[in-house]
Amino acid sequence: MKKVHREAFVGSLTPARFAPYLKEASDFFKTSGEQEEKALELYIWATELAGLYQIQIAFLEVALRNALSQQLAAWNKAQPSEKGIHFSSDWISQRAESLRDVVNSRNISAAIIQAKQDKPWKESYKPSYDDIISKLTFGFWHSLLVDETTVTTHVSFRGLSDEERRSKVRARRLRNRRRDRLWKDALHKAFPYRETRESLEAERGRIARQVDSIRTLRNRIAHHDNILQVHYAERNADIRSLLQSMGSSPYKALVYLKLEEHLSLDPRKYWST
Repeated sequence: MKKVHREAFVGSLTPARFAPYLKEASDFFKTSGEQEEKALELYIWATELAGLYQIQIAFLEVALRNALSQQLAAWNKAQPSEKGIHFSSDWISQRAESLRDVVNSRNISAAIIQAKQDKPWKESYKPSYDDIISKLTFGFWHSLLVDETTVTTHVSFRGLSDEERRSKVRARRLRNRRRDRLWKDALHKAFPYRETRESLEAERGRIARQVDSIRTLRNRIAHHDNILQVHYAERNADIRSLLQSMGSSPYKALVYLKLEEHLSLDPRKYWST
């Protein structure tokens, strides 16, 4: 890239944004011109890598939400009636008791609002079941898998009475028990090719950690944060494991191969040679 073009490109970035790339280059090159040139090379490579990860994660996220949603639908439909309400596979509109405690209604409401915003010209538009499912976040699907008893969370009890505190603790324990039930009765079936050598609980913990690691990477990419310090081999293994546990397909593997090929072109591998 010509110097004038390089300077224009770098000038479009803030110093803070470009700093991590300059830091990497400064470990190998002495002159400011070389550092800037190599840092920009690394910036472009990392941006292209983020694009490949975004495609791969998109395949994974869609596969995950469809697999989990299908199991929730089957489980909800199989639940006994409550107060004259007969449950169907539409777990969005009518949820059986255990699912009501696990699924935060605010997530559903937010998804409905988002779906409506996609068609602002239709004032009376009522989002379909599939519309709403597609708007539920990656974080929502992860929340169905996580065991809260293994996660350290900060719960503020400031200003609450003793009884209110006890009530919060009881509610959390009940939610955990019902999430456990959902995993054992339904959600583990979303991963038919999972590692059967593990116990159901061990599998759940591993899958939840893998999903969370990919969700974190997805969020970094969505905010255009740098991904220079990502443990690529570990994240690739997580993606591959999750796709295989749900049943991978050739087009997903094709993107994965492109990802591996691009990783082999990391400029930092050649700077020290």
